[in-house]
Amino acid sequence: MNDCLINRCRMDEAKMRASARLSTRTQRYLDFIFAALAILAGGYNVLRCIKAGSPGYSMIIGTVALFGLGIFLVRDGFTVAERSVRLSLERRRQQGIPDDLEITLRFGPSEIEKENSFTHQPASFPYDQVVSIQRSGDGLQMLLKNNVIYILDPDRFENGTEADFWRLMNEKCQKAVPKKRRV
Repeated sequence: MNDCLINRCRMDEAKMRASARLSTRTQRYLDFIFAALAILAGGYNVLRCIKAGSPGYSMIIGTVALFGLGIFLVRDGFTVAERSVRLSLERRRQQGIPDDLEITLRFGPSEIEKENSFTHQPASFPYDQVVSIQRSGDGLQMLLKNNVIYILDPDRFENGTEADFWRLMNEKCQKAVPKKRRV
């Protein structure tokens, strides 16, 4: 492996969607769990209302609120990833950045240098900024401490392979590497 492992990845809408599904997975699961709890509580309140015969105003409002909360959380669980992608694309368009962007990451000895096909301005960040690396669909997703996500294409490594990437990440930021990939 050469000193500078390079990865070029095209950031299009499809890759953004796969990344958003992965990064919002926990939120979606929690939405569905709390939606189920709210709907169950609403069903329990319906049974209490029936048993009470003439339920009070607050019991009826509480039941409606629980069902409303459950429906909202189900809707949020199904749409959070799509909204995330839509907002990212809107921000890009407002800044004049094209929807189809190529990101180049150079993994050097002490830091990762990034450059995109729009600005061509290099920037860098140290390896200790990498929080986690996960597989997202057919790509890899690298999350930084500032909540920036970089997507890497495992088939487009230069001066090395995906195996070289995992070896380098194990050396530089082992806590970010998934447990099954650690050495």
